[in-house]
Amino acid sequence: MKVTLQLKLLPTPDQYAALLKTMQVFNDACNFIAEVAYRE
Repeated sequence: MKVTLQLKLLPTPDQYAALLKTMQVFNDACNFIAEVAYRE
């Protein structure tokens, strides 16, 4: 069974900045992994 939850975050400005940075670092890591996988 697949369950989906939709929610709305209401971060403070500091939390927003931290979430944005986390997403950017995660995206960079995924791009790196994709490059390695493609090369190998």
